[in-house]
Amino acid sequence: MPTHFRSAISSTAIWLICLVWAMTAAQAQISPVDARLQVQPPYSIFLSDYTSPASDRLRLSLMLLDLTKSGLEVGLRFKLEAPGIRMATAPDYHGVPFYLDGGQQLMLEGHELAEYFLPQHMVFQGM
Repeated sequence: MPTHFRSAISSTAIWLICLVWAMTAAQAQISPVDARLQVQPPYSIFLSDYTSPASDRLRLSLMLLDLTKSGLEVGLRFKLEAPGIRMATAPDYHGVPFYLDGGQQLMLEGHELAEYFLPQHMVFQGM
């Protein structure tokens, strides 16, 4: 086998190893908490339609993926974006924390999240 061919194969192998290592390192940073927001139809433009005690249109599922931890304090931040509009939790607002145990799911209804959607706790852009 010619030397230049061997050199090309070895440098390609080194690049592939570096690429695989970089991909593995990038995938290793997984969030410890899985959060899934469910919004049920009919959809409304009024936040109060999702956060009233009589409504079941908004649900948030939280799960701590690390089974070795318990009592992890979790804070929430919300962001809603559409073309030209952005609503987000105010940077200085910290709502009531929730506590999670590894592997156990915590389901929150809209009325339990209502304080996060109060205008004084949000920042609005483009409205």
